[in-house]
Amino acid sequence: MPKTIFIATSAVIDLSVDSSRAFVYILNGYFTKAHFKYIPFLIILSVLGTWFGKIILTKVSDYFFKYLLIIVVIITCLFQVFKYFFLLK
Repeated sequence: MPKTIFIATSAVIDLSVDSSRAFVYILNGYFTKAHFKYIPFLIILSVLGTWFGKIILTKVSDYFFKYLLIIVVIITCLFQVFKYFFLLK
């Protein structure tokens, strides 16, 4: 799968999951009026992250991106296993 299609698919999935999670947080009172002051800052960070990510993707080949993604997934899995066995006890 080309990196652009992977990124777009991931963005759609993330948006749907995060939107539903935000809805649950609001309904349960975890998100209050005090949190609204952070929204403009978070939007700016999101735009900057998207811009920076696009620059990186133009410089990275599909081959390198594929193996980088595999390495990140493996590291994440190892961290979760470590956390489960050593930090949750």
